[in-house]
Amino acid sequence: IVAPEVTGLEFRYFDGVEWATEWDSTTMQGLPFAVEVTFTVSHAGYGKQSPAVDTKQRIVVSLPAATLPQEAATEEE
Repeated sequence: IVAPEVTGLEFRYFDGVEWATEWDSTTMQGLPFAVEVTFTVSHAGYGKQSPAVDTKQRIVVSLPAATLPQEAATEEE
């Protein structure tokens, strides 16, 4: 465990049209256009009796080298 306060981690991948929870570069014939990383961090509550507070952080990273798979590019032309 590198950061015990991180209690959740999720990835989603953007194919140019919609978001997916899984990505296989071989099947998809390339990289996604973007990757969304969402992680949940648990913070101690304020005061001795306060419960922990979870916050979500979201980062979207664009992958500019991504291209449409050959089949999709051919269909659009």
